[in-house]
Amino acid sequence: MSTDYILLIDGDNVNCSYLFPFMKYIESHFGPIAETHLFGKLKSSYLDDWKAASDNVPDINTHVTENYKNSTDIQMVLVAFQKYFSENQRHFVILSSDSDMISVSAGLPSDAEVIIGYSARKASAKYLADLDSRGIKRIDIDSVRGELTDSELRSIVNKVIKTYISFKLS
Repeated sequence: MSTDYILLIDGDNVNCSYLFPFMKYIESHFGPIAETHLFGKLKSSYLDDWKAASDNVPDINTHVTENYKNSTDIQMVLVAFQKYFSENQRHFVILSSDSDMISVSAGLPSDAEVIIGYSARKASAKYLADLDSRGIKRIDIDSVRGELTDSELRSIVNKVIKTYISFKLS
């Protein structure tokens, strides 16, 4: 049984600027990342920034989802369960501020370790309290990445706005 971590990334929910600082943090504080899985609407312009970032991650597994409610969440759950039941994987890191990730962490058997990376700017207090009540480790990815300069923040916001508008108009 592996002690390496499976990293599941909700690309629809988290900006790619968190990826490399978060991966480094996980590997230095918890252990190696055996696999990285990126989920989201990768056929659309909505995730162009993730497409570019994922080119710099060796052996990243991408999971293209459609533009349906919860399709990304469902794919993430399916991969986590497949890794747990078929491959005896017990260590998962989920990068998402979406409270739907409770379905992954609560659905896995109790011997699975789940760590949630979330943005304090996006996650609700109810979601964080639910994670705490279930004893699920959580990491504020804003503090891991560090504060952005005004220029960096402006650049990220501009990219996100452009890709979002392009996605909505397509």
